[in-house]
Amino acid sequence: MNRSIEIGSAKSVQGSLARGDLFAGKFAGGVEVHIPVMIASGLNDGPVLWLNAAIHGDEICGVVAAQRIMNELNLAELRGAVIATVISNPLAYQGRTKLSPQDGGNLCDSFPGEEFGKPTERMAFALYQGIKKYADYLIDFHSWGQYHDASPYAVYKLSDDPAVSRKTEEITMMFNSPLVCMLDITKPMDEPAPVGGALDVNCNKVGIPSFMAEVGHAGWLEPEWIDFAKAGVLNIMKFLKMLPGEPVAAKKQVVLSAREIIRCKTTGILIMEAKPQQLIKKGERICHIVNAYGDMIEEILAPRDIYPISLRYEPTVNVGDRVAFVGSV
Repeated sequence: MNRSIEIGSAKSVQGSLARGDLFAGKFAGGVEVHIPVMIASGLNDGPVLWLNAAIHGDEICGVVAAQRIMNELNLAELRGAVIATVISNPLAYQGRTKLSPQDGGNLCDSFPGEEFGKPTERMAFALYQGIKKYADYLIDFHSWGQYHDASPYAVYKLSDDPAVSRKTEEITMMFNSPLVCMLDITKPMDEPAPVGGALDVNCNKVGIPSFMAEVGHAGWLEPEWIDFAKAGVLNIMKFLKMLPGEPVAAKKQVVLSAREIIRCKTTGILIMEAKPQQLIKKGERICHIVNAYGDMIEEILAPRDIYPISLRYEPTVNVGDRVAFVGSV
């Protein structure tokens, strides 16, 4: 990074932190939509790392982690630059919702976006243009969904470019989450949700190694997971030689290559027995369901050796509700 970075009204100056916003569309009533932008520029050349948060408006831990990273960086030591779009979906953030209330759009599935599309598509387009122009690496912060419990994990996808896939894997593992999901989207997959419009997938397509960092519960502000996210990003920056010091590799990481959703077949009260990221052997019980009288009416067993990625903690369930999101090696 030996050039000036300009994103919306934020313009970098070497050795300083710039703040501004990126215009992302206008409503019929004239109200404009802006995405807050922060740019930390070091005194010496190096890579450009982009931090993105609140792609879903209720995922808050990544927002605060990115804010603190940017405001606490020692710019005299920084090589290269860090760009942060700390609230990338201001519409959903204002509505305290996962999706954009104005059009029901999921920003996570909307890349590369549309310049003259719906509000969510316009936000994706504006964001992606800056990322393509400046980013060398990207980390996209997420949180696990409402009614579910988990521990921090990371998700990376293989691309058609082996060199990009290798770099993506390296920075993902340096985030040091105990659980990592590796998805080979170059092959047919039975994933529970579409991945083609994801930010990290579209970044990888244009040669920007990227991954999703899952930290915290949606709607919660959790200091423990904020600190975890900060430590993971700083470790990656040391690995990329953006900061002095040696990166530390996690002592143990489980890498999952297949994921699935487990749903209940009855209606009642869910009694969860498993813990997130705990190995559950085939045939062992994940949870059971009791009826209004306390009688067990269903037990849900592991279909194979699995690691729970997230588990439902809200106990009232109906037929077909998701009780577990699990992965296997």
